[in-house]
Amino acid sequence: MVIAREYQTIDTNLAAYLVHLGFRHLLIKYTDLAQINRRVQATHYFEETPELIKQVSLYNQGNVKINLIPYEKAKENLMDRIKRGLP
Repeated sequence: MVIAREYQTIDTNLAAYLVHLGFRHLLIKYTDLAQINRRVQATHYFEETPELIKQVSLYNQGNVKINLIPYEKAKENLMDRIKRGLP
């Protein structure tokens, strides 16, 4: 049995970039930060693959091209899920 590894990020912009590229977004988990700033932190989980790690590295280096409309749609959908507290 092969157990898939998960990649995690709290960077919603990165998550939107990965979603717009077609990577599998598994879920969003929430951490209550009420005692710090009355907010909730969203952690995005993806199935980790070598290509995903490569794209994260390129994103962090600023060496990516984004198709703006699909990216903004992906970000809008993720933000909607976060605001509604959906996994």
